[in-house]
Amino acid sequence: MNTIRKHLVSIDPVIAPPQPAMTPEPRVRSMRILRLPDVIDRVGLQKTQIYDLMKRQLFPQAMKLSVRAVGWFEHEIDAYLTARAAQREAVSMGQNVGANVGANHGRA
Repeated sequence: MNTIRKHLVSIDPVIAPPQPAMTPEPRVRSMRILRLPDVIDRVGLQKTQIYDLMKRQLFPQAMKLSVRAVGWFEHEIDAYLTARAAQREAVSMGQNVGANVGANHGRA
């Protein structure tokens, strides 16, 4: 009888204990909308700078919410900030390498 129970547990999902998923859960993007004061607070730029960057396609585009209201997806603002931080790191690494090369230039 014990072997029958073991066999049933291995094939019956009702009896079998749940197994962990083999693939990770997909990451759900935040659908939260940020209004202009929140965006200004998050990115540290003023309204005119934000709209100038949007015009040059260097900032996430605002979404029209109503006749007189716009907003930005929170995940797009977060991605913008993450990209800016990565850009800063890349520039910083390049400047450090350039500074080291320039400091030794002409020396034996």
